[in-house]
Amino acid sequence: GETLVDRAYSSIVAQHYFREAMAKTTAVRHNLTLVCCANLTECLVGWYTKGGLDDTEEVKPIADLYKTQVRALAKHIPIVESVQNRQPSSDMGIGTDEDIGLPDYLTMDLVLKGYLELGMAPKLISKEANIPIWEVVDVILKYRRSEHMRNGAFTTKDTDYFNLRTQSYFNCVDINQPNPIKKQG
Repeated sequence: GETLVDRAYSSIVAQHYFREAMAKTTAVRHNLTLVCCANLTECLVGWYTKGGLDDTEEVKPIADLYKTQVRALAKHIPIVESVQNRQPSSDMGIGTDEDIGLPDYLTMDLVLKGYLELGMAPKLISKEANIPIWEVVDVILKYRRSEHMRNGAFTTKDTDYFNLRTQSYFNCVDINQPNPIKKQG
Protein backbone atom coordinates (compact mmCIF):
# COMPACT_ATOMS: atom_id res chain seq x y z
CA GLY A 1 0.00 0.00 0.00
CA GLU A 2 0.84 3.63 -0.18
CA THR A 3 2.88 5.05 2.70
CA LEU A 4 2.42 8.41 4.37
CA VAL A 5 5.54 9.70 2.57
CA ASP A 6 4.12 8.56 -0.78
CA ARG A 7 0.84 10.38 -0.08
CA ALA A 8 2.62 13.56 1.01
CA TYR A 9 4.86 13.53 -2.06
CA SER A 10 1.87 12.91 -4.34
CA SER A 11 0.07 15.85 -2.75
CA ILE A 12 3.02 18.20 -3.34
CA VAL A 13 3.40 17.07 -6.96
CA ALA A 14 -0.35 17.44 -7.53
CA GLN A 15 -0.16 21.02 -6.22
CA HIS A 16 2.62 21.80 -8.70
CA TYR A 17 0.63 20.29 -11.58
CA PHE A 18 -2.45 22.26 -10.58
CA ARG A 19 -0.43 25.48 -10.39
CA GLU A 20 1.03 24.80 -13.86
CA ALA A 21 -2.42 24.09 -15.32
CA MET A 22 -3.81 27.31 -13.84
CA ALA A 23 -0.87 29.36 -15.15
CA LYS A 24 -1.21 27.89 -18.66
CA THR A 25 -4.97 28.43 -18.67
CA THR A 26 -4.55 32.05 -17.58
CA ALA A 27 -1.85 32.61 -20.22
CA VAL A 28 -4.02 31.21 -23.01
CA ARG A 29 -7.12 33.10 -21.82
CA HIS A 30 -5.27 36.44 -21.82
CA ASN A 31 -3.03 35.77 -24.84
CA LEU A 32 0.13 35.78 -22.72
CA THR A 33 3.35 33.80 -22.87
CA LEU A 34 4.27 31.65 -19.90
CA VAL A 35 7.82 32.43 -18.78
CA CYS A 36 9.60 29.76 -16.75
CA CYS A 37 11.84 30.90 -13.88
CA ALA A 38 13.95 27.76 -13.42
CA ASN A 39 17.71 28.28 -13.48
CA LEU A 40 20.61 25.98 -14.34
CA THR A 41 21.60 25.25 -10.73
CA GLU A 42 18.12 24.07 -9.77
CA CYS A 43 17.86 21.97 -12.91
CA LEU A 44 21.23 20.30 -12.32
CA VAL A 45 20.50 19.34 -8.69
CA GLY A 46 16.87 18.38 -9.32
CA TRP A 47 15.28 21.16 -7.25
CA TYR A 48 12.13 21.43 -9.34
CA THR A 49 9.04 19.35 -9.96
CA LYS A 50 9.33 17.13 -13.01
CA GLY A 51 6.45 18.04 -15.30
CA GLY A 52 5.60 21.07 -13.15
CA LEU A 53 5.73 24.79 -13.89
CA ASP A 54 9.54 24.98 -13.82
CA ASP A 55 9.73 22.08 -16.26
CA THR A 56 7.44 23.65 -18.84
CA GLU A 57 8.52 23.89 -22.47
CA GLU A 58 7.59 27.56 -22.71
CA VAL A 59 10.08 30.46 -22.68
CA LYS A 60 13.05 29.84 -20.32
CA PRO A 61 15.13 33.04 -20.26
CA ILE A 62 17.38 32.06 -17.32
CA ALA A 63 17.57 28.29 -17.80
CA ASP A 64 21.24 28.47 -18.83
CA LEU A 65 22.29 30.70 -15.94
CA TYR A 66 23.56 29.50 -12.58
CA LYS A 67 21.64 30.90 -9.60
CA THR A 68 24.49 33.24 -8.65
CA GLN A 69 24.43 34.63 -12.21
CA VAL A 70 20.66 35.15 -11.96
CA ARG A 71 21.12 37.09 -8.72
CA ALA A 72 23.90 39.22 -10.26
CA LEU A 73 21.71 39.95 -13.29
CA ALA A 74 18.79 40.93 -11.06
CA LYS A 75 20.87 43.75 -9.57
CA HIS A 76 21.16 45.36 -13.03
CA ILE A 77 17.53 45.27 -14.11
CA PRO A 78 14.50 46.89 -12.48
CA ILE A 79 13.26 44.13 -10.19
CA VAL A 80 11.70 44.92 -6.83
CA GLU A 81 14.29 44.42 -4.08
CA SER A 82 11.98 42.17 -2.04
CA VAL A 83 11.80 39.79 -5.02
CA GLN A 84 15.60 39.90 -5.50
CA ASN A 85 16.20 39.06 -1.83
CA ARG A 86 13.49 36.42 -1.46
CA GLN A 87 14.78 33.06 -0.26
CA PRO A 88 14.17 30.29 -2.83
CA SER A 89 11.63 27.65 -1.90
CA SER A 90 9.32 25.18 -3.53
CA ASP A 91 6.38 27.43 -2.60
CA MET A 92 4.74 24.39 -1.08
CA GLY A 93 5.32 25.18 2.58
CA ILE A 94 8.34 22.95 3.18
CA GLY A 95 10.82 25.77 3.80
CA THR A 96 13.64 27.39 1.90
CA ASP A 97 16.31 25.49 0.03
CA GLU A 98 18.73 25.81 2.93
CA ASP A 99 16.04 24.65 5.39
CA ILE A 100 15.71 21.34 3.58
CA GLY A 101 19.41 20.63 3.27
CA LEU A 102 20.57 22.14 -0.01
CA PRO A 103 24.00 23.78 0.20
CA ASP A 104 24.11 27.51 -0.51
CA TYR A 105 23.91 28.46 -4.18
CA LEU A 106 27.47 29.79 -4.43
CA THR A 107 28.78 26.41 -3.26
CA MET A 108 26.57 24.50 -5.68
CA ASP A 109 27.47 26.78 -8.58
CA LEU A 110 31.22 26.50 -7.96
CA VAL A 111 31.05 22.71 -7.70
CA LEU A 112 28.79 22.26 -10.73
CA LYS A 113 30.83 24.58 -12.93
CA GLY A 114 34.10 22.99 -11.85
CA TYR A 115 32.86 19.43 -12.25
CA LEU A 116 30.63 19.70 -15.32
CA GLU A 117 32.14 22.51 -17.36
CA LEU A 118 35.80 22.42 -16.39
CA GLY A 119 36.03 18.65 -15.78
CA MET A 120 37.80 19.13 -12.44
CA ALA A 121 38.25 16.34 -9.93
CA PRO A 122 36.18 16.78 -6.74
CA LYS A 123 39.36 16.94 -4.63
CA LEU A 124 40.68 19.81 -6.77
CA ILE A 125 37.36 21.68 -6.59
CA SER A 126 37.48 21.34 -2.81
CA LYS A 127 41.00 22.72 -2.66
CA GLU A 128 40.58 25.54 -5.21
CA ALA A 129 37.18 26.75 -3.96
CA ASN A 130 37.89 26.09 -0.27
CA ILE A 131 34.78 23.91 0.04
CA PRO A 132 34.83 20.86 2.34
CA ILE A 133 35.16 17.68 0.26
CA TRP A 134 31.95 16.25 1.73
CA GLU A 135 30.01 19.26 0.39
CA VAL A 136 31.59 18.89 -3.06
CA VAL A 137 30.65 15.20 -3.13
CA ASP A 138 27.14 16.01 -1.85
CA VAL A 139 26.51 18.42 -4.74
CA ILE A 140 27.87 15.91 -7.28
CA LEU A 141 25.58 13.23 -5.86
CA LYS A 142 22.59 15.59 -6.09
CA TYR A 143 23.50 16.10 -9.75
CA ARG A 144 23.82 12.36 -10.41
CA ARG A 145 20.68 11.40 -8.49
CA SER A 146 18.54 13.86 -10.44
CA GLU A 147 19.67 12.74 -13.90
CA HIS A 148 16.34 11.03 -14.55
CA MET A 149 14.61 14.42 -14.17
CA ARG A 150 16.75 16.04 -16.87
CA ASN A 151 16.70 13.11 -19.29
CA GLY A 152 13.06 12.11 -19.29
CA ALA A 153 12.45 8.53 -18.28
CA PHE A 154 14.27 7.03 -15.30
CA THR A 155 17.64 5.70 -16.40
CA THR A 156 20.59 3.99 -14.79
CA LYS A 157 22.91 4.72 -17.74
CA ASP A 158 25.54 6.78 -15.91
CA THR A 159 24.86 5.85 -12.32
CA ASP A 160 22.92 3.33 -10.32
CA TYR A 161 20.50 5.49 -8.33
CA PHE A 162 19.64 2.84 -5.78
CA ASN A 163 23.29 2.06 -5.04
CA LEU A 164 24.01 5.77 -4.71
CA ARG A 165 21.32 6.03 -2.04
CA THR A 166 22.80 3.22 0.03
CA GLN A 167 26.58 3.54 -0.41
CA SER A 168 28.74 6.01 1.46
CA TYR A 169 29.57 9.24 -0.35
CA PHE A 170 33.21 8.40 -0.85
CA ASN A 171 32.43 5.02 -2.42
CA CYS A 172 30.24 6.75 -5.02
CA VAL A 173 32.55 9.52 -6.20
CA ASP A 174 36.28 9.11 -6.78
CA ILE A 175 37.48 12.40 -5.35
CA ASN A 176 40.74 12.23 -7.29
CA GLN A 177 39.21 11.73 -10.74
CA PRO A 178 37.76 14.44 -12.99
CA ASN A 179 34.23 14.16 -14.31
CA PRO A 180 34.26 11.32 -16.88
CA ILE A 181 31.31 12.85 -18.72
CA LYS A 182 32.30 16.51 -19.03
CA LYS A 183 29.46 18.70 -20.27
CA GLN A 184 29.93 19.49 -23.93
CA GLY A 185 29.70 23.23 -24.70
